[in-house]
Amino acid sequence: MPRKTIPLLLALAILAGCHAPAAAPDPVSSPSVAPVDGPVAFHVRLGAGQHLVTSSPAPGSCPALSARIVLGHDGLALLTASGARCGTGDNGAPGNGRHGVYRGNADIPPDRTVTRTTTPLGEAALFTQPYYECTNSCKHYTEPVAVITLTAPADPDVRALTVVGERGTIDLNALTALVRDQLTP
Repeated sequence: MPRKTIPLLLALAILAGCHAPAAAPDPVSSPSVAPVDGPVAFHVRLGAGQHLVTSSPAPGSCPALSARIVLGHDGLALLTASGARCGTGDNGAPGNGRHGVYRGNADIPPDRTVTRTTTPLGEAALFTQPYYECTNSCKHYTEPVAVITLTAPADPDVRALTVVGERGTIDLNALTALVRDQLTP
């Protein structure tokens, strides 16, 4: 293409009204409510910048429920529920992707300092646990945990919902607020 043609085509494009693509719309700023189905049926109130990611475990698998609430900038809450037949492993030393299996309050290690609060789903036992992740080096975290004894379990085999602030991305106060204010029947 001759050099004189390029400026001419550019000028015609400008005159024809070509412009940059429109900016992406702002994120939805109003809250929404997301249902969680399965052996533990409940709803999650999501604020601006938050979303729920669920996975569908195979029937009869452990855990029976696995989901994450993305709480915005780097905040993650893992939600799990396991039936009575699921093994707990070593809840005293969670790490490398194992955040503990809490089928109820009896599975909380006795050395944890537990506080209690009432949630719309049932009473929650709250505590912190050490957690590590190792590949070439190790990182250590303090994770807040809530084990909610369900008032009205949808499946009699799954009697508790566990919520963990993954890798300590939220603290115990934020986790307490989440289980009291954002989880509903």
